[in-house]
Amino acid sequence: MQRVGVIRAVARYPVKSMRGEACASLPLTLQGFEEDRRFAFVQAESRSAFPWLTAREMPELLRWQTSVEKAGTADAAVTITTPAGERWLVASNEVRQAIEKRFGKPVFLLRDYRGSFDVANVSLISEQTVQGIAEESQTEANPWRFRPNLLVNLEFGAAFDELEWGWPGFAHRRQGAHRRYRGRPALRHDHARPHHQRTGPPNLEMCRSAAQQVRRGLRDRAHVRGSTHG
Repeated sequence: MQRVGVIRAVARYPVKSMRGEACASLPLTLQGFEEDRRFAFVQAESRSAFPWLTAREMPELLRWQTSVEKAGTADAAVTITTPAGERWLVASNEVRQAIEKRFGKPVFLLRDYRGSFDVANVSLISEQTVQGIAEESQTEANPWRFRPNLLVNLEFGAAFDELEWGWPGFAHRRQGAHRRYRGRPALRHDHARPHHQRTGPPNLEMCRSAAQQVRRGLRDRAHVRGSTHG
């Protein structure tokens, strides 16, 4: 097995679009990391194919801290702490009412054991990619703008090399645990729509830079592999 990098950090986001928590280790299942994005608030009046309430509609959500207590047990509970210090259980009426007051529209809480993911069960980004986007967009290198589960250092790799992983499977090892998966780990679109967990709205220059670099990287790889579109 070829070594491609080292995992620097692991994180989960118990409630979709809210601030996540860093963890020393996490159980990994077919549905992603334990308690990652298992809860989401949904716009009750939305008829969209993407009805979830996210930081796109309510940037303040990124400043609401989430945490899991007694994870992995029948008594597991997710708590939410607002910037003002208000602290509630995720399923409480107080959370829903607070969101509705700020958002101005009715919402309801969705609990999905499979997770409310945009694209992939597990998202990752490399320190090299974060630094490359920061340099091109002239912004601070902050990996948590991209809300990854795994932050990795490629050691001998370059920015966007992680796009190459996954054929025909990929494996990861942390603290003695070893897992292997089939298929390609997709980069969620959060990588092209970075949000700052403190300020909320996406940095437009960073969005533009990330999107350009992703397109450039995919185009270069298509030239090497050969395109099937012509």
